[in-house]
Amino acid sequence: MADFGSVDSVRHLDLRSPQLTQYFEPIIERYLSLGYQEGRNLFAAPYDFRLAPQQLAQEFFPKLKQLVERAHSASGGQKKKVTLVCHSMGCTNLLLFLRAQSAAWRQSKVRKLIAISSPWGGAVKALKALLVGEQFGLPM
Repeated sequence: MADFGSVDSVRHLDLRSPQLTQYFEPIIERYLSLGYQEGRNLFAAPYDFRLAPQQLAQEFFPKLKQLVERAHSASGGQKKKVTLVCHSMGCTNLLLFLRAQSAAWRQSKVRKLIAISSPWGGAVKALKALLVGEQFGLPM
């Protein structure tokens, strides 16, 4: 597995079939084309989706905080605020992480948050399946 912070950890869901399992590959390539550099001002923070938020707070959040501070400091002495990009349930976990930090820390380190396919309002499809079942597109 790639080192924590390495974008290689989120390029593909399955390294055995990278063409079929692109995850953040297009986003990473776009940032690279804009001049970002892996390990300098472009990082990734994969987490174990099987862990409860309380477990993430103990194990993952401290590493994420260090990574944000590293990215903030890695901008050549200018200490630029970081842009956080998250996907799906990672967005709700990132919100929990940010809420656990002081307002002063957030204001000094974080420029903005870009949420991709975040379930802020819950998952409507799951609610529908719970209420009326899931037919998987089959006429019933």
